[in-house]
Amino acid sequence: SLQDHIATVRLNRPDKANAMNATMWQDFRRAFDWIDAQPEARVAVLDRQAEAAQRVAADIGGLACPCDITDTAALTAALAQAEAAHGPARILMNIAGIGTARRIVQRDGSPAPLEDFERVVRINLIGTYNVTRLVVARMTALPPLPDTDGERGVVVNTASVAAFDGQVGQEAYAASKAGLNGMVRSLALEWADQGVRINAVGPGPIATPMVATTMADPQALALMKSYPPNLQSLGLHPPHGRGWIVLR
Repeated sequence: SLQDHIATVRLNRPDKANAMNATMWQDFRRAFDWIDAQPEARVAVLDRQAEAAQRVAADIGGLACPCDITDTAALTAALAQAEAAHGPARILMNIAGIGTARRIVQRDGSPAPLEDFERVVRINLIGTYNVTRLVVARMTALPPLPDTDGERGVVVNTASVAAFDGQVGQEAYAASKAGLNGMVRSLALEWADQGVRINAVGPGPIATPMVATTMADPQALALMKSYPPNLQSLGLHPPHGRGWIVLR
């Protein structure tokens, strides 16, 4: 099985720091407490912020590989660093994501900046595809795991209910997650016969630092009140992390 094999965890958080970072890392650490019980597990943490990657890696006994996932050269080098230290990855967890809260027409009547939309889609969708294509290419070249039905690896992506439920001011984020959901379905079919499982979790709003930063904006908070009732409350961060871990 995939137990005790190598995982590449992709964080790649946005540049903006905030006061909740310490809480996030505590929650993230609790979500990975299974590593303590599996000393053979080897984890590489990819993040655009070197300090953040090193903090998480040090806490879980992993390897920090700083890079920007939208930069193919930097990403390739980071994956090579991880493979040189740990061997080829059997597990990929795509966690990175950013969002904006911006109506397509602003209060002053001006159109929303196209750059905002492009940045969200580039990180959430194109970045995820970039990592997945490079890691899966390595996975499919690996021999199947013993005592399995040809299993070579697994990829777990982070989608969102935003892909299915409308959210005012979240056009870029919703589009990126809807695109991710469609991409995952296609990739799952494409690589199933090669022994690589590709799946996604689709959580509702979760109390992560990214969401907390967004909710600190009065305009964003007002937009959230226009969401469907099931999207107006925040879930807790640690259970979301555990959801990735127990997914089969």
